[in-house]
Amino acid sequence: MTTEKKLFSEIQKFNQWWLWVILIGFCAYFLWGAYKQLFQGIAFGNNPMSNEGLLITSFIFAAILLFFLNVKLETYIQSNGVYVRFFPFHFSFKYYSFEEMNKVYVRKYAPLWEYGGWGLRYGMFGRGKAYNV
Repeated sequence: MTTEKKLFSEIQKFNQWWLWVILIGFCAYFLWGAYKQLFQGIAFGNNPMSNEGLLITSFIFAAILLFFLNVKLETYIQSNGVYVRFFPFHFSFKYYSFEEMNKVYVRKYAPLWEYGGWGLRYGMFGRGKAYNV
C-alpha cells in the first residue's frame, strides 16, 4: 500500500450476535464435555466419544472460533485506487486502480442472494467478485 493520504478506511469483522452464540456455544459444549470426561472421569453423554475424538472435536471448534475472531476485511480508498485485504486469506493488500474500474458507486445488495453468502465470494449469475463480512 502506498503512503498517500487515505480518503476512506474501514475495517469489518464478523459481529453478528447469532454467529457468536453458535460458535461459542459449540466450543463451550465440547470443552465442557472434554473437561468432564478427561479430568472428572464422567462419561460425556449416553454413548461417549473416545477421549481422543473428544479432544480433536474440541480442538476443531476452538480453531474455528479463533479463526472467526481473527478474520477481518480492510478497505482503504486513496487517490490512486482501492486497497483491500481479507485477512487471513490475503496477507498483503490487493490493489484496484480507478483506471481499471468501469463504475464506482455505493449500493445496497443482498449478499446471500447475489453472492451465495459472506466471505470471499464469486457472484451468482455473473455478478463478479465480492469481499463481504
